[in-house]
Amino acid sequence: MTPVPRYFLYGDTEPTGDWLLNVEPLDQRCRQEGWIIAPHAHPHFVQIIAVTSGGGTMTAEGESLQFGAPGLIIVPMHTIHGFRYEENSSGWVLTIAARHVELLSARAPELAGLWAAPAAVSCEDEAWMTSALSVLSALDRELDDGEIGGVIAAEALLTTLLVMILRQLARAGELGKAEVSGGPTELVSRYRALIEDHYCDNWSLSKYAQALNVSLAQLRAACSATSGDAPLKLIHERVLIEAKRNLIYTAHSVSQIAYQLGFNDPAYFSRFFTQHAGEPPAQFRASRAFGGVT
Repeated sequence: MTPVPRYFLYGDTEPTGDWLLNVEPLDQRCRQEGWIIAPHAHPHFVQIIAVTSGGGTMTAEGESLQFGAPGLIIVPMHTIHGFRYEENSSGWVLTIAARHVELLSARAPELAGLWAAPAAVSCEDEAWMTSALSVLSALDRELDDGEIGGVIAAEALLTTLLVMILRQLARAGELGKAEVSGGPTELVSRYRALIEDHYCDNWSLSKYAQALNVSLAQLRAACSATSGDAPLKLIHERVLIEAKRNLIYTAHSVSQIAYQLGFNDPAYFSRFFTQHAGEPPAQFRASRAFGGVT
């Protein structure tokens, strides 16, 4: 059988830079595809689709969900999903890096309920939908305009929108309706949570597997089945995110950052960063320094 494609965005098989999120009009890709989006999965992103006109059917993990306007569609990471839209449907598609969702959920665990299962939710509260669309439009402008402080503004708008959606779904009784299923997806979710707690502690893969009460082979198989990545890559990705944040938002030296992240040798950290980020730490900082931090 042909494997289900795993996209960063639909039709894209390679990542697009280091971006945290993407906002685009619903019909931007759908019109090109004849209003049919074939089944696929995103290994590194979650999506929220706001439907403002039209409607259609979402197929998610083999089940069909009808949706209309105004409404919201929730697509968790790894979910195999596809769409048949009514012609000339409109709205917005918000794509968010799962790493950022995980970090927000660590601070507000109830947010994880948004991604418990695929969902298509009707939004009859016109005032709420108008407010949500206003935030989405502002988020789109911040991502496009390149204004000073745009990253912070975009993150603030994203957080506001997620809380709005969280509360709306909770009021509608739709929040976390389905429990997270077992199997590889649940194991990888627990593995990511463990990485969040110990990515600076130099844990071996065997120690992670032991803490998860599985064999190393089971952990590797679960990661391969869900994201297509090796377990070690998930650790490296988390370390790289924190390294980039420190380089951009703090005045700590490269050596200080290396030690904070559990590296015993700053030179090895520099080689690690260069290999995974495509440029040395100092060059990365110089090109992206925030608020005068150098």
